[in-house]
Amino acid sequence: MPASTLGEVEGYRAFAIPTVFGDYLPMVEFRLRTGHRFGFSYAWLTAANFQPEGIVLAFTNGTQVTIRGRHLLALYTALVRHQVVSVNEADEPTSLLVAESQPVVESIQVQNPE
Repeated sequence: MPASTLGEVEGYRAFAIPTVFGDYLPMVEFRLRTGHRFGFSYAWLTAANFQPEGIVLAFTNGTQVTIRGRHLLALYTALVRHQVVSVNEADEPTSLLVAESQPVVESIQVQNPE
């Protein structure tokens, strides 16, 4: 599915949304700079908490995803509307290249229930 980008600089985009409004997105994918990827069903998303330093998402299976970075309000808004295709963690050199006014995801932590 083609996706539009927000915050694209030097090939990096903090997150991607569908190019066609109203597309049904069954899952959101979290892409870590290590190459690991996690996909979670939007149907499992039970709570979202935005704070200036980041976003915390809770899923029905007990998984918690914490996203840290800057200018993440647009990402939060798109997540709670089930519009985000992927969230992309930037490495440190890339995060330094992204304009200060653009969103950048500096870390994604996925905590599974034990």
